[in-house]
Amino acid sequence: MAGFEVVSALIKKKTTASARKKLFAELLNKADANADGAVSYAEYVDVLDANNIEVDKDELLRLFLRAEKDAKGQVDLVKTRAKTAFETYDVNKDDLVSKAEMSYVSGARLNKAAIERVFAIHDEDLDGYLSRKELYEMMKKSSKQK
Repeated sequence: MAGFEVVSALIKKKTTASARKKLFAELLNKADANADGAVSYAEYVDVLDANNIEVDKDELLRLFLRAEKDAKGQVDLVKTRAKTAFETYDVNKDDLVSKAEMSYVSGARLNKAAIERVFAIHDEDLDGYLSRKELYEMMKKSSKQK
């Protein structure tokens, strides 16, 4: 669990869930200074400190230890983002993302044609849904293109 929940649990001032998600995304991007797609505990603490965000370091370490990690023990940003995205899009919690769920969650950001393209490209088993693996692979490909 190293998603926006870390910021939610650790920021001592009151903020909205959407503000915490946005802040967490910004902090992850800043923490990944070398753009290798991974963030170490030290990098994350440094960026929190640099942004004057007070956190309980023991709680941060506990949450960090539960996060998706790569072979070097760093948080895998793509897996973390994919996990958070999947949990957001899977509105009915059936472990699949439907076009309707994607449309509902994305609102005006994605129109029907864009959602159809996403599914045409990334629904590998052609069941009309995106699985966790399919969403992860989509985000992995997307991160490599940046």
